[in-house]
Amino acid sequence: MKRTLLPTLLISLALALTATAQQRRSGDPLTILAELPGVSGYEEKVSAWLAERLEAFSPKVDNLGNVVITLGTGAPHRLLVTSIDEPGYVVSAITDDGFLRVQRLPQRGVHPWFDLLHSAQPVLVLTRSGQLVPGIVAGLSTHLHRDVAPTSRTDSPERMYIDVGARSTDEVRELGIDLLDPITLEKQTHALANGEVTAPFIGDRAGAAALARLVEGMDAAKLTGTLTIAFVVRSYMGNQGLDRLLNQVEPDEIIFVQRLVSSHARPGDGALVSAFERGNISLATELLAIARENHIPVRAEFPEAPPRGRYTGPLPLPARTALLGVPVLFPGTPAATVSIGDATRLEQLLAHYLGVTLPQAPPVRAHTVESNTDRETRESQTEERVLQALISVYGVSGFEEPVAEEIYKLLPDWAKEWAFLDAAGNFIVPFGRRTDKPS
Repeated sequence: MKRTLLPTLLISLALALTATAQQRRSGDPLTILAELPGVSGYEEKVSAWLAERLEAFSPKVDNLGNVVITLGTGAPHRLLVTSIDEPGYVVSAITDDGFLRVQRLPQRGVHPWFDLLHSAQPVLVLTRSGQLVPGIVAGLSTHLHRDVAPTSRTDSPERMYIDVGARSTDEVRELGIDLLDPITLEKQTHALANGEVTAPFIGDRAGAAALARLVEGMDAAKLTGTLTIAFVVRSYMGNQGLDRLLNQVEPDEIIFVQRLVSSHARPGDGALVSAFERGNISLATELLAIARENHIPVRAEFPEAPPRGRYTGPLPLPARTALLGVPVLFPGTPAATVSIGDATRLEQLLAHYLGVTLPQAPPVRAHTVESNTDRETRESQTEERVLQALISVYGVSGFEEPVAEEIYKLLPDWAKEWAFLDAAGNFIVPFGRRTDKPS
């Protein structure tokens, strides 16, 4: 295998990481959490950031990495819980010529194209000293290698090689990399239209961002009873963090704030409400009623499978248990996408459920798509409206009449007077003065 990573790539990646680290000191929790590495079992950077960000609320961090905040006293005892880990890889071997071999975490339960979606993508290796070493997953060029043998495809851990710019095992170790160090995609959030934001596996962090904003924004003095907010680790490894938590606290009711695996909702559909299979639906029903009463857009979802411990089986849950989440487009992939508006609705629903107030809507810094001028904004909105209308109608070749009808609806009045269909079905809009000259 030939060397593909240039020294300049290493330098540019290092500069990008430095800038990103400076931005993480402040800003929107969703942006920051979506960009932090946190492979299941190696969530220390996520836990540390949450503990620092929420320091004013006296968070407790256990030796697994769970971050737990307790507010108020007395009954009822409510628990809001979300996971903070993500799928990824660990270093399983280092070749003599300086490449890393990998094993996936978790072994199962990831997107079927998880490995293939990492091919030729930049990654980060989290060393035991806490440093992030940039690398890239080797991949054949689909332009230069049209007929790729199955044994050469980088679509499984057994055929994946990661280049960190080293030429030997010793050079790899000089970078601080060792066996079992976690590897994750180099992540960056990108703002999209309609208040949406995308980043690798952002659906796994949307719940943590919502709870962090809720803690920071609510008036805790209005709480009734005890509220515990928990950010748990190792959900992909048999819910080890949740198992530990439930052995330490005995809440009267639990709301899981997480990605709903069985949901087919799309960003913009509102907050999602569900319950566990064969479980009590009273709390989920109550949340739906609260949403309707306060005009919060929500969507009821099919029940989810209840959480199980890796070694202990079904975990003990109180009768009043429910799930909340936000729609995720392309969940479990590097293109996962969520809506800021949906996250805000989820936070509003939780605030009404707790009987607290949020002084203002959570900030959406770095997610607002703005044009340079108002004119450009108006043009962009018009183009989007027209394009959305046209792609929503069918126009199979030979049967394009619905498209012509939609175009006619979009025309200004003066153009509708001139428009016509010719004998072949072409839709034509002539304009200008009629003359004897050729048109």
